[in-house]
Amino acid sequence: MYDGCVPTMPIPTSLAEPAPCGRAGGVDLAAQQQATADPIFSTCLEAMPCAALALNQQRQVVAANRRLLEMLGITPRQAAGRRPGELVRCVHAGEGPDGCGTAEACRHCGAVTTILDCRRMERQTRGECRITLAAAAGGGALDLELTVTPITIGGQDLAVVALQDIADSKRREVLERIFLHDVLNTAGGLRGLSEIMAAGGSRGDDLALLHRLAARLVDEIEAHRELVAAERGDLSVKPRQLLADEVLGEVRDSVQRHERSRGRQLEVLASAGTTLRSDPLLLRRALVNLALNAVEATPAGGRVTLSGGVEEGRVVFRVANPGFVPPEVAARVFQRSFTTKGDGRGLGSYGTRLVVERYLRGKVRFTSDPAGGTVAEIILPAGL
Repeated sequence: MYDGCVPTMPIPTSLAEPAPCGRAGGVDLAAQQQATADPIFSTCLEAMPCAALALNQQRQVVAANRRLLEMLGITPRQAAGRRPGELVRCVHAGEGPDGCGTAEACRHCGAVTTILDCRRMERQTRGECRITLAAAAGGGALDLELTVTPITIGGQDLAVVALQDIADSKRREVLERIFLHDVLNTAGGLRGLSEIMAAGGSRGDDLALLHRLAARLVDEIEAHRELVAAERGDLSVKPRQLLADEVLGEVRDSVQRHERSRGRQLEVLASAGTTLRSDPLLLRRALVNLALNAVEATPAGGRVTLSGGVEEGRVVFRVANPGFVPPEVAARVFQRSFTTKGDGRGLGSYGTRLVVERYLRGKVRFTSDPAGGTVAEIILPAGL
């Protein structure tokens, strides 16, 4: 299935439906803020060694400590009344009918479920979440551990949320596991083939396989190096004029040679003469990631279609396959280290979105339904 968003952390319990809508009005919000102005409470909030905030029953911020405000570059007035996902500019914060927590994707958000569990059970709860940031917030993702504690102060029922950034440890854990998984698999194939050749059983096709395995090993190392550079903000972009059909042809040839494509067909349908200015290496790798995911979701004998053309002045690349991805999986496809494979992979789709949105000035979309199958799109400006 698709790389991109089962967390390496325990999967949060999905909500039966998004969180309730409705927010406290100005008078109620002012009363809640007044309660948190209590000197003992505000001192304790400031003394916490991590970013922390207080939420009302509608999940709105009524107080925040200096660590959180400085981290986000906002004032207490700007934080008041907003929800956590709106503060950090979660990519889904504006999708629901009432902001953060009310979109379909929020059903699977570890932050929302942990906060609601605290309210429901009236006791301290802990959980982890991965928040995908909007492109305007720099893209990427936040890995956070939440400790949510119920408290009643000044007659107001609130929840104190302590936020611990665990991104570095999660990133190292994921990168190390995936890197070792991919490289060791390829290195194992190289070792087995070299043993056959050393025993005198080599043939011409063995040499060709040896070359492919060695090339794949180098490509896997390069892919991981690019991802680390992309997250760090150091990825170099080298745009040039490209033909969409040529790019897709190269992607097809690359994916067709991969063992994941065995028994599947890849077809290219591109409008002749469609051109764009972009980085060929980054674009190809992004499309290869999506195409590899597509062939894995396609049953033997099935077909994956790669297409490209101009729509409303932008170049749209599509990777389509007949498989269906359930909504709870589709909502998390582009988050770091989500995978339904269970074998430690899960950066392909996340890396695609990161590179496309942060470096190629484009957008990535993903749709799936039982009748029409699954389509992943990369939408790019004609000129970079």
